[in-house]
Amino acid sequence: MNISAIAEILKKSHHDWEIEFLPSIDSTNTELSRRFSKSAVAPFFVLCADEQTAGRGRMERQWYSVPSADITASLIFPSPVSKSDTPKLALSAGLALVEVLESDFRLEAKLRWPNDVMTTRGKLAGILCAYLNIPDAVITGIGINVNSAPDAFPLGPDRSNSTIRHELGYEVEREQLLANWILSFESKWKLARKEMIDELKNEFDRFNFYLGRKVKILVGAASSRDDADDKSFDEIEGIAGGLDDSGELVVVRGDGSLYAVSIEDVIEPLE
Repeated sequence: MNISAIAEILKKSHHDWEIEFLPSIDSTNTELSRRFSKSAVAPFFVLCADEQTAGRGRMERQWYSVPSADITASLIFPSPVSKSDTPKLALSAGLALVEVLESDFRLEAKLRWPNDVMTTRGKLAGILCAYLNIPDAVITGIGINVNSAPDAFPLGPDRSNSTIRHELGYEVEREQLLANWILSFESKWKLARKEMIDELKNEFDRFNFYLGRKVKILVGAASSRDDADDKSFDEIEGIAGGLDDSGELVVVRGDGSLYAVSIEDVIEPLE
């Protein structure tokens, strides 16, 4: 990956981003946590890796990527943030990617709350936010299936994966995609920090994978490190709507009452 090309595009940012590329690492999120968990102030820093040997997604599921073909990266930046802001942060990151895919490649994608980017063919990307116990900082990791083939990935819980190359029929420049996502992410997070959540909620409605679908919620299942299929959780069924002001997905139950889906819950479509 050409770091100079990424840095050139990021000159459009109002911040001075430091960028580092590693041929191989266990996890970019884990590495940033190791480096900055005891820092007094977080920098504007992007870590990219050609290969992750222990990449993880939500619920500790393994994240697979193809070296020299896909994007695995994590970034950290100083911003007033708390653990309760995690849904808004993931929302900002996800919206940034689907809008870049739409504007740069005319590729239609949806956001599967809280952290997946989907097409009709399968999962394109995943986002994982990690809260650090240091002042005003959070790590945002992203994995994007870019130029690999869908059959390069093991069959996991999502059952299907797709890649940008598979969707478009040609390869794209990873550097441009990553840099434009960072710029867009900055813009979306700025809206969230200005409490312009209504604008983000309206944007999310355009890309809401679950909107209007009947779903089942497994309460607290995402917080379990064990397989949710092996445990019993309280279940809630209803029709998925939009977001509340905290960035959580709202489900309308059969009796008309509302349930705000926590990032600790698991959503399963029923249709």
